[in-house]
Amino acid sequence: MVDTELIIRSLDSDVSISDQQRLAKWLAEDPVNESEYKKFKAIWDRSARVLGGPPSEVEVAWQRFLDTVNGIRRPVRRRNLTFLKVAASVAIVAGLTAMIWWLVPGTGEEQMAVIPTDTGNPYIITATGEKVILADDQTEIRYDSLTGVTETIQSKPAVKNSEPAMLELVVPRSRRITLVLADGTKVWLNSESRLRYPEFFDGPARTVNLEGEAFFDVTKLQGTSFIVTTREINIEVLGTTFDVTAYADDGRVSATLVEGSVQIRTNDAGGTWLLKPSQRAVYDSDNHTVEVGDTDTELYTSWIRGYLKFESESLEQVIQKLVRNYGIPMQVTDPALKEYKFSGKLDMQETVDQVLNVIRLAAPLDYQESNGTILILNRIQ
Repeated sequence: MVDTELIIRSLDSDVSISDQQRLAKWLAEDPVNESEYKKFKAIWDRSARVLGGPPSEVEVAWQRFLDTVNGIRRPVRRRNLTFLKVAASVAIVAGLTAMIWWLVPGTGEEQMAVIPTDTGNPYIITATGEKVILADDQTEIRYDSLTGVTETIQSKPAVKNSEPAMLELVVPRSRRITLVLADGTKVWLNSESRLRYPEFFDGPARTVNLEGEAFFDVTKLQGTSFIVTTREINIEVLGTTFDVTAYADDGRVSATLVEGSVQIRTNDAGGTWLLKPSQRAVYDSDNHTVEVGDTDTELYTSWIRGYLKFESESLEQVIQKLVRNYGIPMQVTDPALKEYKFSGKLDMQETVDQVLNVIRLAAPLDYQESNGTILILNRIQ
């Protein structure tokens, strides 16, 4: 196998005559070698059509890319790397190196014909049990809006009766939506999530219930708190921005604080914890324990900006997030593959085929469609 760095340098036109001859010999030895080279070149060519940011950032990314691929550190020379939108990081699992790249716009190549499951549109369940389906292009709604208009919605103020009616917003796989509550609090609701909330708030506490994942930007109101309840923990705030993840099949519930302060209280009366900005609390449903620590909040909030950031996450965790985002069933067939660790960023505007092709370059896996499910296969078996 030719040194991977040599392939990269050849794509950057940074090779000597002897290196060119060595690369040409390797390409001629086996059609598989040429196929692997073309995979590298495809990503390189796609990257060439996008700007990678300021030169200083691009050079850092280049150094990080080289360090990741071969564990080789060399001085960074100033070069024309504005085409580079690659950020790779590495995890050694069972002696193998796995990498993941930033995704860049596709080339229009033939895509795998996998049809998402019938996820449908987000909908609201009213107090009477009526199911109001939202429009295909609707991205934002207000607390009392059942039809609305995309992006900006004008809604009539709620009529305050003795008790506010309860509404439930349901977001299926592959969809996300933004909700503005009666107090002005803004909620980004992720795929496979439900938020139960009143049509207006009345009393000393503004309480909503979450199943799934949501990011909250809470309006501060004097003398009234905002409480998010989940199946395991409650999060109480006065005015702040934070993310809550409470999927029923995760086995844990977490809260990540971006700004302000929040208080975490477990439903089993196990105690309370006060979070500071850039901290995350994780409740383990099996052990009934809470762990609090500093964190990179981008890991848990990037989804509201259209991409996913990973840091040493297993392939199983990555695939789980892709299933929720694309609404397509996926299954990792080999338990050994589940333990591969990935770090990087994935653009959720890319197709599932483009995402999986990049991951396939990073680890010894392949994939195929079978009866509407994408099977993730071990390529070295």
